[in-house]
Amino acid sequence: MIPESRGNDVKPDNFTILIALKACEVKGASSLLIKLYSKCGEMSEAVKVFDEFPQPDVFLWTSMVTGYEQNGDPEEALEFFSRIMMAGSVKTAARLFMKMPEKDVVSWSSIIACYVHSGDVTEALNLFNDMIDMRIEPNSVTLVSALQACALAGNLEEGKKIHDIATRKCFELDIKVATALIDMYMKCSAPEKAGVLFNRMPKKDVVSWAALLSGYAHNGMAYKSIGVFGSMLSHET
Repeated sequence: MIPESRGNDVKPDNFTILIALKACEVKGASSLLIKLYSKCGEMSEAVKVFDEFPQPDVFLWTSMVTGYEQNGDPEEALEFFSRIMMAGSVKTAARLFMKMPEKDVVSWSSIIACYVHSGDVTEALNLFNDMIDMRIEPNSVTLVSALQACALAGNLEEGKKIHDIATRKCFELDIKVATALIDMYMKCSAPEKAGVLFNRMPKKDVVSWAALLSGYAHNGMAYKSIGVFGSMLSHET
């Protein structure tokens, strides 16, 4: 309200200022309340407080993401970053990330995923490399997002580097990371590497099979796709 009044050369009265100050006080108190619920492990109550605001500010977003991180729920933290994307833009998410006093692997993974989902794969990979340079250990979620960025960019060399990191961190055969590696190799025109990794996977799900199947088709290897489809059917039975 205040900025609009200034734009029209109308000075805000005391009542307008009071309302604006009250709004700031309410959001500030709510942010503290969210932090309190988070420390007590009551994230469902924290969400109720958060949902009271149709236009939450950066402090409320930060409190929620940090709360999920503190309670060991990186998937929900990532989901909240996705909500930021729907509510605003990647710039909003980036501003939230920059304002975080402490950035752990969940924070980094979330902002990297945001850039991947927005299509800015170059910035996603830049952030991933910044994270590695700062000696923050990636988790499986980080690696999957970084590999998705490589797949979209067709960046095989960067993908190989991430594969090496996944191997050193014992994530190479994690089903989600391995599937992301297969998808990356297929989209970077290295189907032979994808096939070798697939055969080494101790566990395969429908997404893994689909990545291999569509990957061979993407690389013009229809005969391989038919063979994979047959193997998939026999594997299921």
